[in-house]
Amino acid sequence: MPSAVTFKAMGDWRNQIRVPLRNVYAVSTEVSGRTGEQTCKHAIILMAKSAGVLAKKSKARRRIMRDGGMGGAEYVNVYQQGKPQPSKLYKFRFGDGVRAGDRIEGTWEEAKKIANKGLASRSWLWGLKAINKSTGKRSPIRGVAKMTVLKGGNKVNGYILTNRLDYIDNAMPDRWEDAVSRSVTNTLMAQAAKRLEGKWKSALRRREKATGRAISTMFKVAA
Repeated sequence: MPSAVTFKAMGDWRNQIRVPLRNVYAVSTEVSGRTGEQTCKHAIILMAKSAGVLAKKSKARRRIMRDGGMGGAEYVNVYQQGKPQPSKLYKFRFGDGVRAGDRIEGTWEEAKKIANKGLASRSWLWGLKAINKSTGKRSPIRGVAKMTVLKGGNKVNGYILTNRLDYIDNAMPDRWEDAVSRSVTNTLMAQAAKRLEGKWKSALRRREKATGRAISTMFKVAA
């Protein structure tokens, strides 16, 4: 099995993610009113969703190949859970003339379809089940995604999301970890900015009510 891919959301993200997050953890916690645990949980959810969006979507049908060692017999590559290399599924094994032990149920047309299209994208959400978040309409494949909750006493200090899908590395674009980090940073900072803006507007409205002056007059400058 290939090495697993992991995400970590901890108290000090600068020690966990290569891209500087400009202390966004502290900003999100202090400005947005979340506890440290809530911020970490929110971040790991954003990471999973961002990675899911970045995952490459496979084509609807498998590429038909020809095996020169078997007289040019047509086949498609089929990936199976737990096996890093694909298996060859030959067209002739669906024929009526194949003996019972070698014949495959179904049809060649069905074999060419990719039943698990979008699996890489969905797999990032499966680990969220551990923190009571939706994992999508389809049931997760057991053992692919794992969420580890790090605790110190009764306090949650962080979350680690691990994806063990066999081909997850091939399904992700170059430098996708950096893209995920930037996406989470931008989202959290935008949320904090919106929260600050809301507080600022509320404060102005309270002042307007207390002084009886319109907000617009507070910004007039002398000519």
